[in-house]
Amino acid sequence: MKHIVIAIDANPGFLKQVGVMLFSLLKHNQDPITLHVLHTPEAKDPFEFQREQISHFVGTTQVNLQRHVVTLESIKKLGLTVYNNLPLTTYFRLLIPKILGEDIEVCLYLDGDIVIRGSIDPLFSLQSTPEWRAAAVMTNVLTNYMDNLNLDCYFNAWVLLMNVKAWRNNNISANIINFIVQYPNWLKGTQPIMGDQCGINYICNTHISVLEPIWNTTPLWFNPDYMNIPLSEQLTHFGYDNDQILQCQQNPIILHFAGTNKPCDWICVHPRKMEYYRYLFEGWLITKVDFAKVIWHMITYPMRMDRKLFQIIKKLRNIVIN
Repeated sequence: MKHIVIAIDANPGFLKQVGVMLFSLLKHNQDPITLHVLHTPEAKDPFEFQREQISHFVGTTQVNLQRHVVTLESIKKLGLTVYNNLPLTTYFRLLIPKILGEDIEVCLYLDGDIVIRGSIDPLFSLQSTPEWRAAAVMTNVLTNYMDNLNLDCYFNAWVLLMNVKAWRNNNISANIINFIVQYPNWLKGTQPIMGDQCGINYICNTHISVLEPIWNTTPLWFNPDYMNIPLSEQLTHFGYDNDQILQCQQNPIILHFAGTNKPCDWICVHPRKMEYYRYLFEGWLITKVDFAKVIWHMITYPMRMDRKLFQIIKKLRNIVIN
């Protein structure tokens, strides 16, 4: 039995992205799955409505749905401060070893803004390999964080195959919490902490199995200049070769729309944004507004109007901030 964990709040836009993710997951993975939904109390009713809307694939016999309510008080009991610029769900992963049953040793944590394009079986087969510790897909290079944390590499932890047994035995969640408490807002005064991601990187950096970028293909790999870091430097940190990068561009298995520029937005420059709408259509999750966005993207993308508008908005935003 595969155990999948997702975290949701009451944000209706995010719930729709989760619906797309679930439909794409179950379309390509027909074997039994236990889906653990960690959610805020406010998300209970919206999620029930969403579940009714997507009942034809969430309510199938191969899915065992388990809901776990996580409150603000339960996060505060860990000694953590929840900042207004970060959703409560940011910290849910730290509770996974405690929430999941003792008999569960491995789970796959998935962010909501992804599309799954194939079988995830190879991920779960990793636990039978000698080097298995805790697996993460390293698909971002954020040099400021790397420098501040004194790390050789920094990975995106929003698609994470967790060795839950090792997390329990080594008190990894507690160590990450201690790190976050030590650096509650800033790392050496230059970069804000990214929820629990910096802590996961710091504590787990030498205890990970590096996977190919097809398992967490973020926008970075479609635009090497996305992070303003030369591709050669990115490859040096990751240890990837050009064939692996080409494969993740052409046939990613987990397509992760990380960052603020999402396909569900009116302005999106992601080259594979229409795949999101493909699954939105197939899962019968489409609305009139979504349909209008599809038409808009079909008009603006070939003419590269989306990139021009994105740059204009970006410049305006920088002017307002400065």
